[in-house]
Amino acid sequence: MIIGVDFDGTVVTHEYPYIGEDIGAVPVLKRLVEAGHKLILFTMRSSKNGTLQDAVNWFKENNIPLYGVNTNPTQSEWTDSPKAHCNVYIDDAGFGMPVKFDSESRRRYVDWEKLESMLEEEGILESENNDNMRKVQITESVLRSIIEESVKRILESTDEKAVSKAQQRFFGMVHAYQNGDMPNASKSIKDAADSMTDDEVEDFASTKHKGLPNHVKKSKKK
Repeated sequence: MIIGVDFDGTVVTHEYPYIGEDIGAVPVLKRLVEAGHKLILFTMRSSKNGTLQDAVNWFKENNIPLYGVNTNPTQSEWTDSPKAHCNVYIDDAGFGMPVKFDSESRRRYVDWEKLESMLEEEGILESENNDNMRKVQITESVLRSIIEESVKRILESTDEKAVSKAQQRFFGMVHAYQNGDMPNASKSIKDAADSMTDDEVEDFASTKHKGLPNHVKKSKKK
């Protein structure tokens, strides 16, 4: 995710043209980077008077890498808009942004404690690797359920007997894998072995070839 981050009133208090006080942004910004997100400094500070460079230096001094400064480095490939393309913007002026009020400057600034909680609730602070791993686990779970259901239907419909020579050979290999005699078995064989008991597999594997067709013929639709 690409996240646009304002500077004054957002990562520090309002002290323009100087650098404001710390308001708790540093650890949260680092968590965003560690989670795999890219930060773009999106500010009204200007390079003409040096204030923009001061803001860039603040990120460097706090060891927070920037993906871009007032622009998304890849958007020129598909737009000539001056607005930096980001998926999310963090700005004290943003509607709904949690803020605190500074009685001295009479200006508001981002409440990073509340914002961190919001980011956690949305899962934005989770590592992208963890998110991908969770998706893989869900996919494996769904696949295993499909395999188990398929095996269950085979058992119910065939009374635990193979209905073709090809199926009998398949369960023979499953039986061999369960006994440790086929270490380089295919994934389908391993999945079937994990989904059935030894006795169930043996019933299929021990079906005699005589009288069985090579393959089960598909019934024609009327």
